[in-house]
Amino acid sequence: MIGALTQAANALAVIAPDLKTGSGKALEGAVLFHVALGCENGFNTVVARDHRGRRLRGHFILRGGPGHLSDPRAAGPAPSYFAVTISGSEFELHNSLEFTGSSGEDHEVDVSAVWADDARDARGSGRRILRGPPVLGVELKELKVGSDLDKNVVRAFFGVIVDFIPTWSIRWMALGGSAGFQREFSQALRPSQQFWLLTTARLSEPSQRFARAQDINVQDELDLTRLRDATAKMGGYLHARGTFGR
Repeated sequence: MIGALTQAANALAVIAPDLKTGSGKALEGAVLFHVALGCENGFNTVVARDHRGRRLRGHFILRGGPGHLSDPRAAGPAPSYFAVTISGSEFELHNSLEFTGSSGEDHEVDVSAVWADDARDARGSGRRILRGPPVLGVELKELKVGSDLDKNVVRAFFGVIVDFIPTWSIRWMALGGSAGFQREFSQALRPSQQFWLLTTARLSEPSQRFARAQDINVQDELDLTRLRDATAKMGGYLHARGTFGR
C-alpha cells in the first residue's frame, strides 16, 4: 500500500507521508489520498492543508492514532488534511478522527469526510471534537492476505453507525392516521454510500449479506484495483452530496 499511497500523492502534487514498509498507516493513507483523488476533477478543488489551514508545503502528516481536530494555534507539526470544494460545498478529509455518538462515547473513524463549517465550529470550541456522523465514514482492517475477517468486525461497525444515527437500522416505519389508516415508508433517504468497510482479508458471505442489509458498503480482499474502484465511488458520492448541499 506504500506504492498506492505514493502514486496518489504524486497525482495530487503532495509529498506523501514518510511511512515505513509494513506500517499499519499505509492503508489508511492510501485510502485517504485516493478518496481525495476521487473528488478531484475539473469542477472540484482538492487542496492539502496543514493544521493551521495553510496550503501544505512539506510532507503530509497522518494522524498517528485516534484524535480530535488539531488546535490551529499549536506550534510544531500536527496532522494534515485535505480541503475539498464541490459545487460551492466545502468538506474536509481526515484520517483517524474521533466523533461523539448519541451515547456520549467517542468513536474513531479511520477515514472520514466532514462538512468544513462543522470542523471550523469544532476548532473554535475548547474540545475540538465533532459530533457524529461523518458525511463519509470508512472502517479499515489490514490483515494477512487470505485470512478471514472476524464477523464481529462488521457488527461492531454497525453498532458505531447506530450510535451516530440511532434511526439507521429502521428500514420500514408504519405511521398511524385517522380511522386506523396506516402507510409504510421505506427509509429511502438513508445514504447508501455513507459508510464503508475495506479489508485486505476475506469476509464471509453471511457477513456480507448483513452489511448489505444495513447499507454498509464492503470491499474485501482489497488490492489496488479494488481500492481505486471503491474510492472512486466514494468520490462520486461526495460529489453528489456537495452538489445538493446539506
